[in-house]
Amino acid sequence: MNTVACHELQPGYASGAPRTYSKTYSVPKRPYESARLDAELKLAGEYGLKNKHEIYRIGFQLSKIRRAARDLLTRDEKDPKRLFEGNALIRRLVRVGILPEDRMKLDYVLSLKIEDFLERRLQTQVFKLGLAKSIHHARILITQRHIAVGKQIVNIPSFMVRLDSQKHIDFAPTSPYGGGRPGRNKRKSQASAAGGDAEEEDEDHGLRSRTRYAFSRDFKQHGALPLSVYLKTYKVGDIVDIKVNGSIQQGMPFKYYHGKTGIIYNVTKSSVGVIVNKIVGNRYIEKRLNIRIEHVKHSKCRQEFLNRVKENAAKKAAAKASGEPSLLKRLPAAPRPSKVVAGVPTNLAPIAYETYI
Repeated sequence: MNTVACHELQPGYASGAPRTYSKTYSVPKRPYESARLDAELKLAGEYGLKNKHEIYRIGFQLSKIRRAARDLLTRDEKDPKRLFEGNALIRRLVRVGILPEDRMKLDYVLSLKIEDFLERRLQTQVFKLGLAKSIHHARILITQRHIAVGKQIVNIPSFMVRLDSQKHIDFAPTSPYGGGRPGRNKRKSQASAAGGDAEEEDEDHGLRSRTRYAFSRDFKQHGALPLSVYLKTYKVGDIVDIKVNGSIQQGMPFKYYHGKTGIIYNVTKSSVGVIVNKIVGNRYIEKRLNIRIEHVKHSKCRQEFLNRVKENAAKKAAAKASGEPSLLKRLPAAPRPSKVVAGVPTNLAPIAYETYI
């Protein structure tokens, strides 16, 4: 297994599977075309888009779909590739709701527009279902985790809603709009109306709150981190302990994982990927965390095993030199040896009960 030092890795290099980032959008070739700028501005306002990159991303997807459809239309109608890939493309568009069921032909794929994709976004569907007052209010509800599709909370406004999932769009059970716990301001107003200005006992806390002593460093260990932290060598398969360093905000894991032990599955230039088992109810869930090297250290949970390996190696070398066999197997714990206490036996006499104080 190759050993990789964190300070020797080049940008973009990972010791695990290589990462390939493909292009997700393409900008217009003519940036200052007035007709296109007016059309993009109208789309951004009508569908509540954050920026024009969302339009460019959908346009890039649409261009790839059209290119595939044009390539398939050049083939014969009985061509196996046209039949297989064409049906798969049409079925995928119909499932999302972009292409109507009465237009399931490749010719209609070429007539698709950006508006057909924007209509299937979760933000648009939330507004059309009447869950939001405006298209911009729908985006706020989604990003603040008030909307769920089925049992899954979705906080991505550009989530493409399938036809079979459209009827399951509703407020999340944990949202105040869906019967969950009321918001912070409403809880304060309810508390003040109920009994005065006493604060709630279960007030919300931040992600880093109540970690003053958990994330604290040892005595005389404050200030800049030593260079040895960045010169440590990590490799895939190492067992590490997650110990959050409060002075380094970047790459800091959630406070729940402070003190947990995991296995490294990926190594990059300045961080490592750690697999941690999280207990949820009566089962274990595998969590994959990307943590900077300032917040991890090599675990000592295998130190006893490593010491025994070294001792066995020394015993083997001594046995080979002397020619006598050596027992390397661990033996079960023997019963405790008996001890005889020597001395003159002494009879203990009880003390008479005294009735006075």
